[in-house]
Amino acid sequence: MDVGSWVVLGLLGLVWGSSYLFIKIGVGEVPPAWVVAGRLLAGTLFLSAILRWRKESLPPRRLWPALAATTFFNSAFPFLLIAWGEQWVSSGLASILNATTPLFSVVIASSAGDEHLSWQKVAGIVIGFVGVIVLIGASLREVTQSTLGELAIVAASACYAVGALFARRWLKGSRPVPLATGQMMLGFLMVVPLVFLPANRLVVTPSAVAVASIAALGLLGSGLAYVLYYRLISTVGATRTLLVTYIIPVTAILWGWLLLDETLSLRTFLGLGLIISGILLVNREHPAGRAPVAVKRVVAD
Repeated sequence: MDVGSWVVLGLLGLVWGSSYLFIKIGVGEVPPAWVVAGRLLAGTLFLSAILRWRKESLPPRRLWPALAATTFFNSAFPFLLIAWGEQWVSSGLASILNATTPLFSVVIASSAGDEHLSWQKVAGIVIGFVGVIVLIGASLREVTQSTLGELAIVAASACYAVGALFARRWLKGSRPVPLATGQMMLGFLMVVPLVFLPANRLVVTPSAVAVASIAALGLLGSGLAYVLYYRLISTVGATRTLLVTYIIPVTAILWGWLLLDETLSLRTFLGLGLIISGILLVNREHPAGRAPVAVKRVVAD
């Protein structure tokens, strides 16, 4: 890769890593449903502007049922799970747990007959999930809100893997910007009714920092990052774009340490090392012309 591509890759890692920071700030003041609805609205506005600028239109009507199913698993539900979980889980730990998406992708894709499950991939899956056990195993002895938050974020990773499978089967070949714009729109429509439930009533007016964080989450994490991601896919290919998978947890930990004064234990870094080692193994061999499982999501965090 040339210098420009490395810069774009680093910027993408910083932006996606900051998503966990913005979620943490947002849920500190408003219910998770508000954070996710605001994120999806901001992402919709950003991508709609890009769509208009590119003079493209939304996906054809025949794709909308498949897009709705993909959106539920690839945006609406996992966004809610992560936001709910980060009420009790640090942003750095959330990013590490969410990095397990490629492991779930291999398991689900192989179960559906889309991936060949080699011994190397099995080893990667086992090592990666040992990392998850290292991270949350001790807290399972006494289930707390923190434990449930960690499990919710792991469940979000599994949802992303299901969403990726749906996207590959039903939306393959569709133009990316219209697809992502439609996904943001549908995700907003799915989540916004939750805002009006009594349990999600705003108790206090959120601060300017919280509002700005939610807006940045949508504009950057679901907007700008998407543009950078597909630029890399088109210029350096899916395999090299995969490198962002390893950058995101590191940058998320950095943001949490710098701006939220978060600290991580040796056990956390051990779990991160095992998860990344597992991802390296499952993505080491790809059939020609196919993207690694870690870069098959339509719109990532």
